[in-house]
Amino acid sequence: EIGKYLSKLAGEPVKFEKASIGLPYVLVLDGVESENFDLEGEVGFRVEEVRIGLGLKGGRIIRLYGCTLFLVQAADEQWSPGVFARLGDLPLGNVGDITRLTSGFRDGVRLIIKDGAIKWKSSAGAGAFASKIDFEMSRIKMPRQVMYNYRLMVHNVLGVDGARGRDVEREWLASDGDGYIEIARSEDVDLKGRVGFWDDDGSVQKVED
Repeated sequence: EIGKYLSKLAGEPVKFEKASIGLPYVLVLDGVESENFDLEGEVGFRVEEVRIGLGLKGGRIIRLYGCTLFLVQAADEQWSPGVFARLGDLPLGNVGDITRLTSGFRDGVRLIIKDGAIKWKSSAGAGAFASKIDFEMSRIKMPRQVMYNYRLMVHNVLGVDGARGRDVEREWLASDGDGYIEIARSEDVDLKGRVGFWDDDGSVQKVED
């Protein structure tokens, strides 16, 4: 049963409203959410639509539309929901950390997220959020190696350092040897010069025009 399988993956009860098969041979799940999810943002997640299919050259294509995730840190510093705990400390790091967080499953997956939102609340009460997130991760076969293309766009963002931004965009390449090779970024006045998630950490490589 799909519900039991999703609950096993998430490590907690998960329900969905409807399952169907779309073309071409795509599993479609509507209204996937964790138990007791609510829009007030206590803790949990909801995805309006999940589409899982196979690519023309193999591998899976996973599309998530209308994702909402509320991450809350307990007094023992553990993040909930547990299945997304690795994202808990992401606002304290750098955009290049997304490469590390996805390295374990990116080889056979193309991931596309549309209209996502994440809200973080630490045990100390500090908060961060990102809304209207579009994200794409795909595998690129090069002549001598395999690389991965990442693209992240966020319409509204508030960092843990108080930096605010709108319409922020980053695009980069990664491989097993290089975690972040930047190829494009937006120029956002609110974030320029701020130390935080969106700024270079000194290890970023850039592809020059």
